[in-house]
Amino acid sequence: MFISIILLAEPLVSIVIPIYNGQNHIQKCFENLQLQTSSEFEVIVVNDGSTDKTAKLLSKIKMQNLRIITHQFNKGLLQARNSGISAAEGKYILNLDVDDILSKQAVEKLKPAIKTDVDIIHFKEQLLEGNQYGKFDSQEFNWANPKLIGAILRKQPDIANIILQSGSAFSAHGKLIKTALYKAVMMSLHEICQQNIVYSEDFLQMTLLFNAAKSYVGVNHTLYIYVQSGDGAIRTAQSDKIKAAKRALDLKAVSQVLIQRIQNKELIQKNIGSLMMENLKNNCELAHIADVLDDEWKNQVLMYSGCSIQG
Repeated sequence: MFISIILLAEPLVSIVIPIYNGQNHIQKCFENLQLQTSSEFEVIVVNDGSTDKTAKLLSKIKMQNLRIITHQFNKGLLQARNSGISAAEGKYILNLDVDDILSKQAVEKLKPAIKTDVDIIHFKEQLLEGNQYGKFDSQEFNWANPKLIGAILRKQPDIANIILQSGSAFSAHGKLIKTALYKAVMMSLHEICQQNIVYSEDFLQMTLLFNAAKSYVGVNHTLYIYVQSGDGAIRTAQSDKIKAAKRALDLKAVSQVLIQRIQNKELIQKNIGSLMMENLKNNCELAHIADVLDDEWKNQVLMYSGCSIQG
């Protein structure tokens, strides 16, 4: 594999790609980036302690404005994103998973929104599962009725409720986020970044970013394809239990941070239980979490979800 991409020195957009054992997707990802119709972007890859051929494949990519950050051991997605964000030099940051697809016109079509200088730019996404394209349930919120929503979690509970009920609104992809804002929020998360948070890191970042943002605009273009490839889908009862325990503990850690930091605590507390339960239900993990949540958190989940936890 040999890929050569020439980019400008002063990027509008920093594309941050955290990778852990992504050898099967690297070539396609960078071939796709080569097709961008605008060159006003940089790429920051964070190799998060990969044990496969990721490092070797990345070393073969010849690309201006590409930087590769290497973690000697796996630190988790939150720390990997943080490393990439800290290194970003573009005006905005765009998160890209190595197995997803960015439209070749993404940077070009986002330029008009970038000129508005808002804090968060949200664009449409599409879901690809196997060979079937679909859409996210909350797709309309993702881009419709663009408006300035400043500090929505503090001042506009109606809009905040929509966001809290919108799964993909919390996703780190499908957005441009002003680099200065993103860096400030991630700097404030230094302590929790050390905890190897794997699950709900999107929920944590985006809630705090929405809370800090003063302006927001939606773009009516589908520019990101989220691919559900099923890689690494070998599962056992033991691996399910371990994964469920980690998910529950990460959700707890994230929720505690949000309750401490968001002024509208009632709104956050109201939604944490249902968000936790929905997440765990979707992953068939209710039977495994009793041992890792203390009584206070079990009761909160039960109170807001109306479901039972098996022990």
